[in-house]
Amino acid sequence: MSAIINQSTDNTYIANLKSTGPTPNGIFVTPDYANQSATPVVDNTAADKSGLLFVYNQNTHIDQELVADADFIVPADSYLRLKQFLPGHVFATDQFNGDITTFNKNDVVAVGAGGKLEAIGSRSPALSFIVKETTTLYGKPALKVQVLTV
Repeated sequence: MSAIINQSTDNTYIANLKSTGPTPNGIFVTPDYANQSATPVVDNTAADKSGLLFVYNQNTHIDQELVADADFIVPADSYLRLKQFLPGHVFATDQFNGDITTFNKNDVVAVGAGGKLEAIGSRSPALSFIVKETTTLYGKPALKVQVLTV
């Protein structure tokens, strides 16, 4: 579970929310500011709302650094490093629903079940992205996308 944000001058993130369960990098979560927590997006109804945040944690297991980084998961009740995107931001993630071969350049995608990207279908989500390319992260299929709407 990995992600890369392609904004070289933007190192800001939200770091005061804890995970409610094991949370992989590269998914979107629903923040609960009242309880200082964040939960992976459950379904398309939750995914269509505004205010979703992107999980972009660093591997905290130094002894495992660069070994299985793609599989690093933040444990429950740990602080998350979260990013709120703006239109034009570009990122890559290996977290998507479906097969990589179903995604093409210029397809419009949105957050879906599990906080993963998926085809937008007939939905009208607040947060949408355009596929820039299919690529790989740590040897796993990934999508590089640009934010269209927030």
